[in-house]
Amino acid sequence: MFINEVTLNIYLLVVIVGLSVLAGFSFRAKMIVKSRNKIQELEREILHNYEQILELERETLNMEVQMQDIKSPVIAMKAPSGNEEMRISKKVPDISLRKELLGKNNIPQSASGL
Repeated sequence: MFINEVTLNIYLLVVIVGLSVLAGFSFRAKMIVKSRNKIQELEREILHNYEQILELERETLNMEVQMQDIKSPVIAMKAPSGNEEMRISKKVPDISLRKELLGKNNIPQSASGL
């Protein structure tokens, strides 16, 4: 029978196991830090997107309020000035005098009295 002697230094074994454990923990710690940084970056991106969405909602709400304030559905390209209003009013004849002339009091009476 062959007998092989294997000598094992227990101190060397403890040092090798200890270094392996430390190396494993350091790799795992780096992975955790990297994943936490990625999570924080994604959270910042989500908050930025929510901020943009809320800003667009505010703009939409302001536009809806402005549209409710408008009485007519037609939006004027430019507001008429005072001169234009006077020109328009001069073009339209005053019909109050015509109504007075054609009123019942001014109807000529016929010979029969009707």
